[in-house]
Amino acid sequence: MKAVTFAAVTIIAISGVATAGKPWEAVRVVPDAAQVEGCEYIGEVLGKSAYGGLFAQSAGEGKAFKHLKRNAYEMGANRVLFVASRSGFGGSKYRGEAYLCKDAETAPVPTPTPTPAPE
Repeated sequence: MKAVTFAAVTIIAISGVATAGKPWEAVRVVPDAAQVEGCEYIGEVLGKSAYGGLFAQSAGEGKAFKHLKRNAYEMGANRVLFVASRSGFGGSKYRGEAYLCKDAETAPVPTPTPTPAPE
């Protein structure tokens, strides 16, 4: 459990590094609720990966973290408050709360991806 928590904190810490190309990479994942104060709450966001096991757990954690950021971006968020993570032989999962923050520290405001109407 300590290794999972350490991995989650490490990934959060490096999420502020400059991004290259993909707009969802600019979404910031933060561990402290004070960092989303004054922001608009959008909703819960998940990131999942089926990679797991002895040799693929690290890759699964990275993939789940990318999915978390991409899903938040598609919701119209530019910041995610980290809530929980789980990682093991069955894969990895990150859970957070998506926010739209309009302060100078955040990335440009994303445009939500339209959801097609059911036919």
